[in-house]
Amino acid sequence: MLATSEKNPDRFVLRLNPELYEAISTQAEHNNRSINGEICTALDSWLYQYDQLMLVKNRVAQAADEHTAERIMSDAPVFPLGRENGECKIVVRLKDSQRDDLKSRVEQYKGQIGGFTSQNAYAQMVLVWWLTFNYELREFSKSLYQALSTSRPCSSHPRAHQYPEHSFQQLRIA
Repeated sequence: MLATSEKNPDRFVLRLNPELYEAISTQAEHNNRSINGEICTALDSWLYQYDQLMLVKNRVAQAADEHTAERIMSDAPVFPLGRENGECKIVVRLKDSQRDDLKSRVEQYKGQIGGFTSQNAYAQMVLVWWLTFNYELREFSKSLYQALSTSRPCSSHPRAHQYPEHSFQQLRIA
């Protein structure tokens, strides 16, 4: 269960297995955030931006050929769940609204599955989604970039040459 502090109700202890902790730590470093910041961003994205983020990722993924899509999906990281007595404990600080919305989502999830799920297990599930989402978006974006950089623009398209490659050098800061 998500253990909250009586002195600081906006903080809770999140228990993670070492593999998940290491992956979150790496993701946080990649995004130039603290581990707490990465966890809060993951929860915030899940709670408030899930549909928009999945739409973007799915649109980028549609541009990949079938072989590339299969490779990306099969290479996606997999993390074990359910080991709540993990060795790694993180004190996470959430905004009040985030904490309340997380509790509400956990209760909804319990109703959907008809069983018990701790807030800690739910938070782990969100973190696994976040890591997988970021991996897939990054890999599909690389694939799309490679496809676009090797193709030639259609010169008959009205915007084909609208933005020269180095036009940003003409911008001036006032």
